[in-house]
Order: sequence, then C-alpha cells, then structure tokens
Amino acid sequence: MSRNNIKIILGLFLALSIILPVNVMSPMFSTNDLDNVQGSVDSIPVIETKTIKNDDCMYKVWVGGELHYTKIYYQMSKDEGSRWSDAKTITDETYTPVSVQFLENKKTLHLIWEDGTQRGFTTYYMKSSDDGATWSKPMNAGFKNPKMVLDNNIIYVLSTTSDRKMSISRSEDEGSIFIQVGPDIDFSSFTNDIMVNDGRMHLVFSGGIREPETGMHRNMGIYYIFSKDGVHWNDAVKVSEVEAPVNSVSIKNGNNLLYVKWTEDKERECLTYMKTSLNGISWDKKEIVDAVEIPQARHNPTVSSRAKAAEKVDK
Repeated sequence: MSRNNIKIILGLFLALSIILPVNVMSPMFSTNDLDNVQGSVDSIPVIETKTIKNDDCMYKVWVGGELHYTKIYYQMSKDEGSRWSDAKTITDETYTPVSVQFLENKKTLHLIWEDGTQRGFTTYYMKSSDDGATWSKPMNAGFKNPKMVLDNNIIYVLSTTSDRKMSISRSEDEGSIFIQVGPDIDFSSFTNDIMVNDGRMHLVFSGGIREPETGMHRNMGIYYIFSKDGVHWNDAVKVSEVEAPVNSVSIKNGNNLLYVKWTEDKERECLTYMKTSLNGISWDKKEIVDAVEIPQARHNPTVSSRAKAAEKVDK
C-alpha cells in the first residue's frame, strides 16, 4: 500500500473520530457514567436505602456507588413494590452523598442527604411534587448527621457542626430558603433527635460541656430542651446520667407523655433505656426496655430475655 493511500486512510479515521460520539468509536465506557448504561444499575453497590408509601404508590431513594463516586437514585412502584421503575439519578458528580432521609407530605417528596464532597460535611435538601419526575435545585440545609421533620408545611432540619454544636434550620417556603433558628447553648452534642408539634420544638441529646483548656467534657448525660417558637429556648434539663458511650437517642410523645430512649454500650451488652415525663422538667425512673449481647469473637449477637424489660433502675 502506497504512503499516499495510508495517509488518506488515517485522515478519514481521524475525521470520523472527531465527528462521531466517543462511544461509537470505542467499546469502552467510564464506570462512573452509569446513567446511560442499560442494566448496569444492578451492579452498583448500595450504601443506604429509604422507602416510603403513599396510597397506592411506593417511592424509594438510595445512595449507590463507589467511594468518592456516589449518587442518589430514585425509583417508584405502583404495585406494592412488585415492580419498580428504572432507577434514575437525581444528583450528579458535583455531590458525594453518604446518607439519605426521605419523607412525604401532601404528595410532595422531601429529601435530605449528608454530603461528603467537602472536608466538612454538608446537608442538602431537594423536593419533588410530580412523583419524582423532576426535583428542585439542592439547597444547603445544615451540617452533618442530619434529621428532618415536617410540621404544618414547615421543614425542620437538625444537624451537628464540626465542633459538635447543634443547629436547627427551618424553611417556611417549601425549601427555597433555610434559616437557622437555634439552639444557642454551650453543650456539645454527640447524638440527638428532634420532634416538632405545632411549632413547639422538643430536642433531646447526649452530651456535655467542653472544657476549652483540656478538650474534655463534663456533666455528660442525656438532656432535654424545649422551645415554643424556635427563638426562645428553655434551659437544658438533665434527663439522666450515662454510664457508657451512647449510640443513639430518640424522643416521642403519646398519651400526654414524653418518651426519651437511648442506648448505651456496656462491656458485654448494649442496653436501651427509657424515661417518661409529663412536662419535660421532672422525669420518671429509668428502666431497661431492651438488651442485646455484644457479640464476642465468632459469635452472633443474641437478644437477651424479655424479663429484663421489666427491670427498674433508679437514677
């Protein structure tokens, strides 16, 4: 073959490589660009999934992908979860979601996620009013470890700053703008929970007051704090002392009572305690409501006898 013919062939190939899409010229594709790859969704590692149900529809969001290359995927089912729509991404490479929370209210889907793109974690909020067909622009709604609650069309997001201070963001315009509403207290928080009823905020957390000189925390315990409007906060009330690291804490109400539960890691078991209160100021005796043995090497965790649920502990 003459040199001129070779030059002509190479020139044609170069022209085609410029005109045609990359995926036509090459059988290779990026494993991170999963949106246009048929059947590839099943192979995506799933980090966390949240599902909610409204009437005859079920909605599911999940965080999927490899480390530093994660996205949030959305699916819908109209037959009780037997068949799901094709998964579609609702975040792009701009974000790196690590966890997600999903709520529904009056046919609007509300979504927050903790994002690890930056060194300090950020919480973002999105919503959809058309069954997930379109989603609003992500809005900054807080910091790390977020929890979202809805109250009379108002959105509340509780999160924790990098120095363990609690922050509550509130949106009264369906997520267009979030404004921080407190609480401004000296306590550090290691784990927390929020409940809102008609604008009244009930906040519970495990924590203490940090000593600047030593970095140590004093007065560690479970605390409750209340606000009627999110602006003025009552003083924190100690619900209970703690004897071990606290894994989780929660607050609920029912039968005109406040219920606070928390879980402590003991040497050989994980104990869940509960206290109740009529007014949030004085609290009943602590009781154990669940106990799970901490697994030793090569052993599975087992739930201890329910007889422990009746055990009362004075504190």
